[in-house]
Amino acid sequence: MPFPSMEQVIESVRRLNYDDKGDEIHTCGLWHILIFLRHRRLHGMQEEYTLYGDTLAVAAFDILGINFADNARDLAYYEPAATEKKPPEYFRVAGGVRNTITNRFQTGLSGLGPRQPNVVRISKATLPLDVKLHPDWIDNLRDPSRGRGNHVILDQRTRELITWLFRFGVPCVENSTSSLAVQQRKYTLQPQPNLRLQPLPTSSEELRALVEDFLGLQADQRSSLLPNL
Repeated sequence: MPFPSMEQVIESVRRLNYDDKGDEIHTCGLWHILIFLRHRRLHGMQEEYTLYGDTLAVAAFDILGINFADNARDLAYYEPAATEKKPPEYFRVAGGVRNTITNRFQTGLSGLGPRQPNVVRISKATLPLDVKLHPDWIDNLRDPSRGRGNHVILDQRTRELITWLFRFGVPCVENSTSSLAVQQRKYTLQPQPNLRLQPLPTSSEELRALVEDFLGLQADQRSSLLPNL
């Protein structure tokens, strides 16, 4: 696959937001767990991580394009997320601090409610909190009782997900996976020095290896999470 074109990225975002009937796709913890996986991959693949309000800023930018801004009104984030406007908009755009991703780990990813996927174990419900993956996080993330949105993305929208994750190309520094940005101070991101953006691989085998490396997955985990990749 070459570098995705703008048209391909926009079409992928449309299909990550809406199913074939035009109904919104409501995921349940999917984007949050991808952010956590990316954070693990960028920070040593430890079993457990302590999360503060801004800990996931770099990984969130890689996965969703969110800029955690501590200022104000002039900074924005962009992410695939359907809005209720007619005609629909495929990206949310908003300014200000974006803490809700970290907050979700406190309140919505440990199986406490009927629609909450049990994908992480947390030490407490206040920041900072220690977070690690649930041993059955893949099965629980794919549990149909939590809704069908995760299945639609993981099973039917695999190509669109890959296009979005690598919308700029494959981020590398010295041939190793790299974040798109670095965190200079709380909530402040700057471009990653010496970043190289490479085209996506052309073979399915290389693409699977890329996704495994990008998210820090073993081959069996990747095949369970994304069976059609």
